Order: sequence, then C-alpha cells, then structure tokens
Amino acid sequence: DMKSRGVTAMFICGIDNVLTKIGDPIFTGYCESCRTDAGLKVVEKLLPDELLGVFGCKVYRNTFEDVDGDGKLDEVNKIKAAVIEFFEVPEDMRRRRRNTSSGSVGLEMYAGNLSQYYCKVDFAKRNHSHVEKRWHSIPRAAPYINI
Repeated sequence: DMKSRGVTAMFICGIDNVLTKIGDPIFTGYCESCRTDAGLKVVEKLLPDELLGVFGCKVYRNTFEDVDGDGKLDEVNKIKAAVIEFFEVPEDMRRRRRNTSSGSVGLEMYAGNLSQYYCKVDFAKRNHSHVEKRWHSIPRAAPYINI
C-alpha cells in the first residue's frame, strides 16, 4: 500500500521518548544523502548506569549450516547487529572503558539507542522475513496517577 502511495522511506520511533522529533528532517535527510537503505539514531552514553540500550553486535555461537556446499553441516559463529537493552548487559560489561580517538576514556558500549530508525520501504520488504524477534518487552516502571 505504501508503494502505491509513493512512499519510499519510513521513520520509525518508540513511544516512550517525548523528545523525539517525528520524521526528524536532519536524520532522514542525512540517511537520504548517504543513499542508505537503513539507519538508526544513537547518542553517546556517558555513564554506565544510564537506562539506555546500546547498538552493537551479538555473537551466536555454535550454529550449524552448510557453508562450503559439501552437504555437511559446519559449525559457525554468526555476528549480527542488534539492539542490546540495558537490562541484558552484565554490570561488568556495562562498566568497561576504552580509549577514544580524542585521547579521552569512554564507555566501550557507548552507542546509546534512541529507538529512532529510518528505512527504505524496499529494504523492509526484502528483509522482513529475516527478523527473528518481532517485538520485545522492556520492564520499566512508569510513575502514574490513579484517578
């Protein structure tokens, strides 16, 4: 339906960030100027205890597939880009530090996920069947008033 309406790209965001600029023109414009199929917006995490997931890689060890075409399953490790939620990261890993290019010391897991994504409609169509985890719940207590 989107293609029939001439929609070529999507801006997707989480509902829990009231500061999100819907359809952020700088972010979407940057993605368009780079001619990329997909992009996500991150912010540098400064403190290990910030309740912010990070963008990184997950290693899936001991998976089996026929890599060399000989008909036998080979043991392989796969690395996939992933959003890793703050509660999924062990404390020692959250606190790891690295030297930055400017000479300062920052967090190793620093790419804080803002849950703002851009993707081309064609990209989503080509790749939707590869998504293993369709949604996930983030346990978070939000203050409210019971009226």
